[in-house]
Amino acid sequence: MDGLKKDVEAKMYGVEANMDGLKKGTEARMDGLKKGVEAKMNDVEAKMDDMEANMDDLKKFMEDLKIDLTKFLQEIFTNGER
Repeated sequence: MDGLKKDVEAKMYGVEANMDGLKKGTEARMDGLKKGVEAKMNDVEAKMDDMEANMDDLKKFMEDLKIDLTKFLQEIFTNGER
């Protein structure tokens, strides 16, 4: 009976060791995935900041264009040209 008990204990120890290995492997993989997602989120945030800056530049360009076109039209109409 002692031999059977030792076999069962040895197998249980092996199962526990496998479970510990699986747990550590899963934790390591989850950490890697988490870091990957965080890196992608940082990239997306940076791209959104760039897009926001580009939109601000575009708005300024459109405002300047509107002013320039208004001045141009005023010059044309005051000179009597059509």
